[in-house]
Amino acid sequence: MKTTDPQNEVFPIVNEKDKVIGKITRKKAHQNHNIIHRAVHVLIFDNKGRLLIQKRSLTKDTAPGSWCASSSGHVGYHEDYLLGAIRETKEELGIIVRPAELELLGKILVVAPWEKEMTQVYKVILSKKVSISPNPEEITKIRFVDLKTLHIMLEQELWAPSDTQVLNRFVLNLNNLGTDRRYSR
Repeated sequence: MKTTDPQNEVFPIVNEKDKVIGKITRKKAHQNHNIIHRAVHVLIFDNKGRLLIQKRSLTKDTAPGSWCASSSGHVGYHEDYLLGAIRETKEELGIIVRPAELELLGKILVVAPWEKEMTQVYKVILSKKVSISPNPEEITKIRFVDLKTLHIMLEQELWAPSDTQVLNRFVLNLNNLGTDRRYSR
C-alpha cells in the first residue's frame, strides 16, 4: 500500500546531545537507524486519568496499523519541539493546545529497527470536554484507557516501538526501554 506520509519532508539530524548537525529527508531518515532525528510525543489524559491512544492508519510509512500514544510525530527542520507538539496534536486529532497547557515530561532517545529519534515528551490534561477529530490519513481508531488496560494492551497488542519506550518510561515508569520484539515494520 502506498504511504500518505510526505517522503521529502526534511528533519534535523542531531547528535546524542540533541545538537543539530545537519538535515535529512523523511525517506532517508527511515532507512538508517544510525542517524538521529527529532520527534515529539504528546500524552493526552482526560480528567479521569485515562490516556488517549490511537491506532495508526495502514498508510503510515512506519508501524502501520500499530497502536501508539495520543499524538506523535517528527519535528521539522525549522521547527522546535514545542511547535512540533502543537502542530502534531492539531494535525492528528484536531485538538488545539496552547503552549501553557503542555507540561514537559522529558526527553528520551528511542530506537526502532529502522530509525533513531531524540524524542521530547509532553503531557496535557483535558479539563473539559474537547471535540476530537481524528485525521483518517493518520488514525483508524482512538480510545481512552486506564493504566491497567494500557499495561495489558502493551503486552498483548502490536505497538509502534518508539511508543512502547515512551509509555514505559513516562507513563508506566518502567525501565524496560527495549523495542517491541514482535514488531517488524
